[in-house]
Amino acid sequence: MKRQSSSFSKTTKCRVLFCSIIFCLLVLTLTACGTQTRQETSEEAVSSLSTPSLTENPQKDTIPDETSTVAQTEMNVNSETILDIPVYSEADLFFNVDNDGFYLGRDVACYYNLDAGQNSTEGIQKRIPTSAIRVKDNGNMYSIHETDSGYRLYLFYDQSLDYAFTIGFPVVVKELLSISDFSELKEGDSIETVETVDPVAGLYKKLLTEVWQIDAKGAKGQAEHGYPCTSIHYLSDGLLRIEYDMPEDGVLVISRIEFAPDYILTDPIGRRVDYKIEEIDLPEQ
Repeated sequence: MKRQSSSFSKTTKCRVLFCSIIFCLLVLTLTACGTQTRQETSEEAVSSLSTPSLTENPQKDTIPDETSTVAQTEMNVNSETILDIPVYSEADLFFNVDNDGFYLGRDVACYYNLDAGQNSTEGIQKRIPTSAIRVKDNGNMYSIHETDSGYRLYLFYDQSLDYAFTIGFPVVVKELLSISDFSELKEGDSIETVETVDPVAGLYKKLLTEVWQIDAKGAKGQAEHGYPCTSIHYLSDGLLRIEYDMPEDGVLVISRIEFAPDYILTDPIGRRVDYKIEEIDLPEQ
């Protein structure tokens, strides 16, 4: 009986020792995994901090990587920094019918509450990325693209929208004119007359009559819904907005002229949009 008890005691001790070893190995494994997880979590936190959001306070003199989106990357450039402006083909930038970001002569407020995503910053940056972005003193900003034909495109972003969408009209500039250059224009003049003063008008005419092929009935319907055929002209002394009627297919004549010396227009839903562009970002004259 004593031998059996001794044998039983030895067996029990071996089992206890074996279980202890297994337990220790298990603890060491879990500890190692926890350390790795904490390390990965820490690295992720550092990574997230190194990619700040535009909703945070912007830092001066920071230019985003060209492949990033405006909504994901913090960007602010002081007024003395020369921006690297990407160049695109005129056809792709202005006349791409699959464009999901903007259209010349169309205020994006026309799509308000339609959930159309026409002016999504992310969509624009994916299709035509640019790192040429200027943040102004009031917190609003604009991005810049250039065409192979010498036009510059400006898209505007408002701080109140967290920069996730554009606001207002796209603006195109080739030659910086003044309001005096348009002094002889009047209601009833053709868009071709406007084009002789500012070649930018030709882009609007081509988009309306050749690309979209809007007819007189369509132009009238658009005007009734609050977005008439329009051309925007950025000048040295203000912003000029010209609206057109289409009395017959393919014919555009001036119906209204509005000049804003402060570069501010009110959009169809009542928002005041600031279109002022820094002199350093305008085409060289």
